[in-house]
Amino acid sequence: MTFKWTDENVQKLKKMLANGKSAREIAEELGGISRNSVIGKAHRLGISAQNEKKKAKTASPSKEVKKKAESNVKPIKQVIHISQATPRSSENSCQWPIGDPGTSEFKFCYEPAKPGRPYCNEHCNIAYRKIK
Repeated sequence: MTFKWTDENVQKLKKMLANGKSAREIAEELGGISRNSVIGKAHRLGISAQNEKKKAKTASPSKEVKKKAESNVKPIKQVIHISQATPRSSENSCQWPIGDPGTSEFKFCYEPAKPGRPYCNEHCNIAYRKIK
């Protein structure tokens, strides 16, 4: 006889997962089913032992957890748009970035660019390698 996943069996599966039962234990309790069948059904239902444990514990974090999370929040660096960082004309100027784009010290090289290239001679030597 083959095992049938009835609504009742699915509810038992969800309850046992929430109670921390392993797939082997669930298979033995339901009877006539393998551990892999239990794992496969849970996967198809989009549930797992970890998900069910989290739902069973609590729906919202405690105030202490929220305060700790807020204290770990790091400020976001200010984004500088290129239009703000390039007061000089970029035509025929080296476009090699210098510094961290999130800081006010960010800039481009602006030395005269090599003809047909976006960089000066020094930065072309870094950016382009000759094939031997």
